[in-house]
Amino acid sequence: MLQRSVKNNSLLVVTAAVVMVCAFVTIAQAAVSQSITLHPGWNAVYLEVQPEVRTPATLFKDLPVESVWTWYDRGTSIEFIRDPSEGLWAQPGWSVYTADPAKAAAVNLFAIFANRAYLIKLGGSQNVTWTVTGAPATNKTVWNPNSFNLVGFHVNPATPPTFDGYFSLSAAHKGQPIYRLSSLGKWEPVANPATTPIRSGEACWVYCNGSSGYQGVLKAQYLGSQLDFGTAMVMQSVTLTNNDPARSMNATVRFQPAAEWLAYQYFNATSGFYEYPKLDSMTMQLPGGVDSTLMLAVRRELIATGVYLGTLEITDDVGSRIMIPVRVEKQ
Repeated sequence: MLQRSVKNNSLLVVTAAVVMVCAFVTIAQAAVSQSITLHPGWNAVYLEVQPEVRTPATLFKDLPVESVWTWYDRGTSIEFIRDPSEGLWAQPGWSVYTADPAKAAAVNLFAIFANRAYLIKLGGSQNVTWTVTGAPATNKTVWNPNSFNLVGFHVNPATPPTFDGYFSLSAAHKGQPIYRLSSLGKWEPVANPATTPIRSGEACWVYCNGSSGYQGVLKAQYLGSQLDFGTAMVMQSVTLTNNDPARSMNATVRFQPAAEWLAYQYFNATSGFYEYPKLDSMTMQLPGGVDSTLMLAVRRELIATGVYLGTLEITDDVGSRIMIPVRVEKQ
């Protein structure tokens, strides 16, 4: 059964921001930074970028982090929510990192990955900012059926959806219990999911009733883990799907940093020809329940020597956000 009574502790609500810091550099992937405010005590966070350095000892070396936990056991249902202060050491399914030499034998968390939820226990008495730089990542959430899942969401931090809005299309999640950390440091149920917005960078316990592959209202499909044009590819496509059959939505596509060399395909009905305007920001209408294709083109004559990187950011009018790394190399 779900345990609703938890002890008070110092776990506070986490705030996070993902900032574009892409640049024209000669590395393998585009880089963005996610800044997360950690409070003394326990913090529940969701990482949206893949750190360039993945080892916990390096990522947290300048912070008073006492321990970091993530849930890996996909074969075991979570039947109740635990107060982290009650102790997670003896609970199966958790992977842990700690800098405490006395507990070194228990460490089994050796790398930090994007698209994962983490419980971070911070020492000291002051808030600190944990900044992670790396490639944006939007891998799928793997739902453990008939269980609570500690997850986060790729949402627009400026205009996030409510919990009901996000899960409106999912029978496995609609109306199911959701727990988040209150300002008092307790796991508490979301009392009114119809009006409560999701927070970017926050991890919550969400119950999944049966199996589910749900990833939100907006879906983006493309080849590989990034749009890599290499040294020869001229065009690539991104397929955007509005999963809500009952309504159309508008999607805004931006490319950062601004570059002359990335364009999008546009059909000019007046001239009868395709045109390729520079992609700074453009809007697509996405009909409900169908796929829409965004064609991107590289203008190599505008590229100097080296590898050029950037991030394609896609947002919609229901609060979704998807970030895709883009890479192109001069021939």
